Amino acid sequence: MANPPGARDSPAGAGVARTGAGAKTASAEDDFTPPPAIDIASHAPARAQVRSIVAGSGTSFFWAMRFMPKAKREAVFAVYAFCRTVDDIADGEGPAARKLEHLAAWRGEIDRLYLGRPVHPIARALAGPVQTYDLAREDFVAVIEGMEMDAADRMVAPSMSELELYCARVAGAVGLLSIRIFGIAGPAGRTLALALGQALQLTNLLRDLSEDAARGRLYLPRDLLAAHGIMT
Repeated sequence: MANPPGARDSPAGAGVARTGAGAKTASAEDDFTPPPAIDIASHAPARAQVRSIVAGSGTSFFWAMRFMPKAKREAVFAVYAFCRTVDDIADGEGPAARKLEHLAAWRGEIDRLYLGRPVHPIARALAGPVQTYDLAREDFVAVIEGMEMDAADRMVAPSMSELELYCARVAGAVGLLSIRIFGIAGPAGRTLALALGQALQLTNLLRDLSEDAARGRLYLPRDLLAAHGIMT
């Protein structure tokens, strides 16, 4: 993905995983050694860092997110910052193995988050929203899995089914996290998050064909290209 929700110019909002282009974060280099369990009240500096990441991301959704009630706004900011950071890893420079190593570190950080021992500032900022809005661990992991698809250079004329899986991970999963914060419960909310996520993600991919090509990526499905005589 050329941008994060995140997620390309995307909020940590329903069905958006690719965040807007902006300053890269240095989170991939941080020490992930788990400390003793800490109280959520001590996470204020982490929340301030998350707000700085979102404000500096260049996303057009920053001001819209600021109109949300404080608790929901802080939660959305934290989800956005997580997506921004793992997307920066996948889109960053360096060998695939190194990117996958950093993403594996984030898997460990999500595990620590759900054990009550987050280390990274973004994970600390997520601790409160995870408890308040019952955010699902598997949705964070799905976002990481989508970034791993990019980091491993899998997204070069994928099959239609693989493209749909990718969209569900990098966009749909963020939508599923977001609807919990927004308070949209039930099957209808889940259907909305996944459908909107896929629609927005496909729109982003079409918008960024040239930018993605420069990264050696082609998200258009091979079978569709072949059906129209573009690829054999």
